[in-house]
Amino acid sequence: MVLLDGRSGSGKTALAAALARAWPGDHPELGPTPTVVHLDDIYPGWRGLEAASTQVHDELLGAQRPRWQRWDWLNERGRNGHPSTPRNR
Repeated sequence: MVLLDGRSGSGKTALAAALARAWPGDHPELGPTPTVVHLDDIYPGWRGLEAASTQVHDELLGAQRPRWQRWDWLNERGRNGHPSTPRNR
């Protein structure tokens, strides 16, 4: 799993897309092609930073089967969970 951090407009989205495109497919040491997840898709509303941090910790980083739930900003509710690329262990 690769986590990118930086200020608004610093190129995180472009770098994540470039990494995913350049990934060597199913690699024995690096694992399968990664799923790019944007935190803006996870934040549950405007005051959701703490909840998003918990979801990333518990459901992406600490889970046996990583998942994430997209936040529907228009309807102000979570959508179905999405599986993430399995990690090598």
